[in-house]
Amino acid sequence: RRLGARRARRRLVTLGGVCLAGIAVVLVLSLAGVRLPGETATGTVSEPQQVKIAQELDGAALLGSSGQLAIAVELYQRVLAVEPSQPQALAGLGWLERLAGRDRHDQRLVAAGDADIARAVAVDPTSAAARAYDGIALMQDRHDIPGGLAELRAFLGDRPPQSVLDALGASLATTFLDAHAPVPPSLRRFEPAGSSGAAETRAGVTGSSAADPRGASGAVTSRS
Repeated sequence: RRLGARRARRRLVTLGGVCLAGIAVVLVLSLAGVRLPGETATGTVSEPQQVKIAQELDGAALLGSSGQLAIAVELYQRVLAVEPSQPQALAGLGWLERLAGRDRHDQRLVAAGDADIARAVAVDPTSAAARAYDGIALMQDRHDIPGGLAELRAFLGDRPPQSVLDALGASLATTFLDAHAPVPPSLRRFEPAGSSGAAETRAGVTGSSAADPRGASGAVTSRS
């Protein structure tokens, strides 16, 4: 993976949007529950390494929320260079990759991001954020509407932390609307104001929204 050129870095300052800010919040809030590189089943990990990894993950999330996506990508890549299966970094980097790929119509980059998100779920099935990303990716990128809806409904059925719902609720509600599916009760308060499909969807009639969480173009490039 390579970071974009300096011009791409400048573009990223104005990109990212509300969806990326919400993602950053989720990543920061979930740091406490992530197994860090070098940690075994008994929980043994050196304190310096623990602090460094936590700082890099926290920094990547905060940088993403402020629009400095290229630097956020670099931090996630730094963590993965040390621990390729670190679920927090896989989820965060994978999401930025797929957003960049969708913005640039680069299907290889979208697929790479989706694969990283799927790996994050496989490594840590309890990660609420990674599961939410995976459900959205299934629907938007792989056009697996039944699979994505099943993943998101299972995710909601496990009662994810309210902090995760607060951060991603709007994107999730829009995803259900775009799929012409009833919005689950836990997401109804996040439906877009004035959405023509909101009331109808609650009644079991289809609705739609054109919202699409894109805008990370330039942060990463296709992998060879």
